[in-house]
Amino acid sequence: MNSTWVSQSATSQPLPASLQRLARGLTISFILLASLKASGPMLDDDFTRAALAHNQGRHAEAEGIYRKVLARMDQSGHEEPRLALLLNNLGAECHLQSKTADAEAFYRRAAREWPKSTLTPSGLGTTLVNLAGILRRRGQLDEAATLYRDALRALLPVQGPDSLEYAGALANLADLLRDQNKIQEALQFAEQSVLIADHWLGSADPHLGHKLRVLASIYLVLGRLDEAQALCERILAGSTGNGNSARADVAATWNELGEIAVRSGRYDEADRCFRKSVELWQQHPAPTPHMMAIATNNLAQTYRRQKRYDEAGPLFAQALQLLEGSSSDHQRELASILGNQAGFQAETGHYPLAVATFRKAIELSVQARGEESADVALLRLEFAALRRAQGHYVESVDLYQKAMPVLAHTFGPDDQRVQQSAADYKRCLKEAQAHVVMLK
Repeated sequence: MNSTWVSQSATSQPLPASLQRLARGLTISFILLASLKASGPMLDDDFTRAALAHNQGRHAEAEGIYRKVLARMDQSGHEEPRLALLLNNLGAECHLQSKTADAEAFYRRAAREWPKSTLTPSGLGTTLVNLAGILRRRGQLDEAATLYRDALRALLPVQGPDSLEYAGALANLADLLRDQNKIQEALQFAEQSVLIADHWLGSADPHLGHKLRVLASIYLVLGRLDEAQALCERILAGSTGNGNSARADVAATWNELGEIAVRSGRYDEADRCFRKSVELWQQHPAPTPHMMAIATNNLAQTYRRQKRYDEAGPLFAQALQLLEGSSSDHQRELASILGNQAGFQAETGHYPLAVATFRKAIELSVQARGEESADVALLRLEFAALRRAQGHYVESVDLYQKAMPVLAHTFGPDDQRVQQSAADYKRCLKEAQAHVVMLK
């Protein structure tokens, strides 16, 4: 059974920050700026009202204020020192409302404007991190990785290699590299990020949560379960539970603890952890249906692994229902859950349904991750096994041929999955040849 456990890898709410402490490694960074007399009292008042609306979660209102300010700036024709900052924050408000096309346009314009601004030297790095987050969600991982590296280069001369801003960018890059299965490089950056944050914040500071979770997720991939569990327990011990960001870290950490429990064979504990994650996401003040869907999927996977199919089936349906009407930003989660449901349908003998669901999952996964994704390749391998078992050898061979080069490139020729897929492919060819002989 090639189960996909879906990680909750990033918080979805921004943390307003001063000029001295911007991103803190969060997905969407909102920049606050002290009042500038040279900009005039009207502009100062607009920025203050927008910041207040943002802090109270009224993102549509904040977006409207920023759009009006931008229109005035564009009409004036004068150089405005706050333009880059305004564009970043307007992009962040759109981003928080899943208006990713608008957010991307504002971030890209902000990146062009930052070199003209002298207000906040680390602003370019912050905007590049935000833009990379959008591209990552779309599956444009190579471009996103380039932007994260550009952000690090932009932050280095301004903040130095030991700053919190630099640590946040390192954590984001490590999280993406984990998605690309570049595990050793991801591990190096994640450990560096935690060391820097530990130095500035102290080991119990709740703002360490995102960085610790990135490192824990990499330890999970490496099978270092005790170390992953220790980091998760540290997040829970240090969390105050105050603020959307801290709540999101706690909810996502329970999801990680559930996966650790599953891998350790502690299914009752996994059940409790995933249910706790769902409960906390339900209580989160910001809409988080995709996070609830992830934890619900993982609970279904726990029951599937124990062959508790009557309990698993409704949970897969519930997870998919939570993602109904979701934006393209959540296609990766949707594709993963569909892939799991397809495997479940095959295991329970619902083969026509499984075939249709596999096709849909692969199509969405390619759209979200690209043809060269190892996740797409693993999904194709599972579907290839089903089609081979059904005697559809032509399609099975095609699926193997598409998947195998990607796996070999990603994991290397000595990886067990690569060797197993090569052996399965050879057996499939032999069975196909024998089938042709029988037909003759």
